[in-house]
Amino acid sequence: MISSLRTDGGGEYTSNEFNDFCSSNDINYEVTAPYTPQHNGISGRKNRTLVIMIRSMLKQKQMPHYLWGEAAATAAYLINRSPTKKLQDKTPEEAWCGVKPSVQHLKVFGSLCFRHVPDQLRRKLDDKSQVMIMVGYHSTGAYKLYDPNSKKIVFNKDVKFDKTKYWN
Repeated sequence: MISSLRTDGGGEYTSNEFNDFCSSNDINYEVTAPYTPQHNGISGRKNRTLVIMIRSMLKQKQMPHYLWGEAAATAAYLINRSPTKKLQDKTPEEAWCGVKPSVQHLKVFGSLCFRHVPDQLRRKLDDKSQVMIMVGYHSTGAYKLYDPNSKKIVFNKDVKFDKTKYWN
């Protein structure tokens, strides 16, 4: 149960309805001075970490800004599988599920890869693979792949990675 909530007064939580909700649920609602990051709590610092990771991932691989959502999901995925001091060298995923996560499937964001095209989706002389860019991980265990030609995201497990090349 939330007992206290602090925001920077940016306007997201300024309605009377929200104030009534906080009052009726015994939530202490505080508004800090705008543009004072020193007032930010743990969530504010974690958001800053995510934004730095997203910016770095996109810039390093010279990927378009419209893929920021995929970069954000991948950054969160990686953070949840990284050990932290706060959890005494456990990962957030391990603390939540009780099982140490595998990291063997991790690949570099922006890696060039080749998605296998099934026989049913190609003609006799068509290519058996399609060039893609790895942009994340799907909950089914598949990779999230970006098709630079169609500008669409697809999921696929049958992927070969080129460890020497990246998209840029």
